[in-house]
Amino acid sequence: MREERLRQPLTGAASTTGVLALLVALASAAGCGGDDGRPADPAPFPVPGCESIDPTACDVRTTPCQMRLFAMAACLRGDQPGELPPVTVLSEADFAAILAADPAMTTPPPHLATWDWSLSALRLIQPGALAPQAMIAQTKQALGIYRHDTKDILIIDHGSDFDEQGASIVVVHEMVHALQDRAVGLSQLWSTFVTSGDNSLAIRSIIEGEARMQETRYEASALGLDPAKVDLMRRFENAVTRDETFLFMQPSVLTASSITFPYEWGARYVYFRWTAQGMNGVQALFQSPPVTTRVLMASVDQAVDPEAAPAPPDLPAPPADWVAAGTDTMGAWSLFLALEESATGTTVSELQNLALQWQADRLGIYEHSAGATAFAWRINLANEATAARVLALLQPGLPTISFRQQGTWVVAAGESDQQPGDWVFGP
Repeated sequence: MREERLRQPLTGAASTTGVLALLVALASAAGCGGDDGRPADPAPFPVPGCESIDPTACDVRTTPCQMRLFAMAACLRGDQPGELPPVTVLSEADFAAILAADPAMTTPPPHLATWDWSLSALRLIQPGALAPQAMIAQTKQALGIYRHDTKDILIIDHGSDFDEQGASIVVVHEMVHALQDRAVGLSQLWSTFVTSGDNSLAIRSIIEGEARMQETRYEASALGLDPAKVDLMRRFENAVTRDETFLFMQPSVLTASSITFPYEWGARYVYFRWTAQGMNGVQALFQSPPVTTRVLMASVDQAVDPEAAPAPPDLPAPPADWVAAGTDTMGAWSLFLALEESATGTTVSELQNLALQWQADRLGIYEHSAGATAFAWRINLANEATAARVLALLQPGLPTISFRQQGTWVVAAGESDQQPGDWVFGP
């Protein structure tokens, strides 16, 4: 997992999950300022609680700047900074070479073509969106990342386009990840809680959400805004609204979710917890995190307490010449995406409310010895009326897919070369 980011500046407009491990977070950064005749940036305000640390943006390619920003990140978390993690400054070309050589980025997972076909049939992605090169192509604007496997930070030097202010904000974000890793062990957190695409998105929302919240606290001061006059709650709410609009302009909403949902929905959730319980409450989230995206979606006025992940439902056993090739829990968020992509003339609020009635689901993919592929997605809703409404909204937008309602369950099934057989719908 690579902790990268999509920034939304406090002073600007809106600029991801993983059903598969390949759905990594992508990176994009927006910045402002520069010595080009424009008015100088206003003097920064002290960060509340960290008044002894200068919040002025600096050249993150230098060690003194890195040390100061690491102290700032630690102060924001109520930590002692300790030793600066290893920091490497790379050119764009060197960063691209690292990505190209990374097996996690470039080695296709098993059954990638079947996953790609199934998710594109559900209109969650465009065909080919899961290809490793499609992921790598979107990382060119990255300013920095923290790598929890090697415990280091990479800063990407964009040469004449290097944005000192934007890079300082990014580096605070990445240094928060380094401090998270020291406190709880991000690899251990991942291996303990992540068993599906849905809960990987939820866990990333705590990791990225806290880093986004802390960077935003720093960003206000670095931009010369008086923190006492910045409505952070409104900022986080606006960011969710803007990213929702941004998301549904993207051709592949599921992969795009990797660079939106963990950052903005996560930041809103963590901010609720921080305002109610301080950093003790935030730290507790790393011990008992939300493991469903439904919790993040439902937290619109306060942080809904984490809930246990439901047991995955059974999927149909394939007949002879078919093999089960993989399964995943998609979650309430993916159901919302599928509804939004399929339903027309329906308000977003109704689609969100329907998705929040999600109780459990399982998507299974199948492969035939002759080359055909199939999938079955079983979704359990809170009641039969909700199931009927979900089916009625999904069916018109997905004419190549067969649907059945089975009580509170909606079953969507498809086969690559014909209408799916009854076996795909199970007993």
